[in-house]
Amino acid sequence: MNLIKRLWIGAVPTVLGLIMFIPVVQAEPIDITDCWSGTASFLVNSEDVSIRTVDVKGIIRDNLESKVFDNLTFHCVGIIKVIGGKRATTELCKYMDPSGDFFIVEAHDRNGKFLHGTGKWKGITGGWTANPFTRGKPIIPDTLQGCAKLIGSFELPK
Repeated sequence: MNLIKRLWIGAVPTVLGLIMFIPVVQAEPIDITDCWSGTASFLVNSEDVSIRTVDVKGIIRDNLESKVFDNLTFHCVGIIKVIGGKRATTELCKYMDPSGDFFIVEAHDRNGKFLHGTGKWKGITGGWTANPFTRGKPIIPDTLQGCAKLIGSFELPK
């Protein structure tokens, strides 16, 4: 057997064996309910254009057995614009766990993406889609109250 064939025969099992030990990051599911209350202020409010700023705070309940996101509190700021009947939203949110570690999510039209995390959330990736299921009548003018179910997935570095 020539030298090249012997090297390949020895190298292939070694490489395959090493590949088995490379950590594989696997996406974990997200199924959470968030409820919030906050304020909304009109920047512009006309027949053609409506632009509002929002500032909400709330808490998370994790619907999965793992309870990874349970009892996170959050603060979101955003803009809701309606031009020609077409609605677009942009929000930036900080979610903090009971230990003080946090992550930041950027959302556009109910689709959120992880941007940054600290502590146990460092390196988080993934995102979710928000599905609002209730919105209460504002108890005070220019306020918002409601809840949404967030479905998606996340990954943390191993």
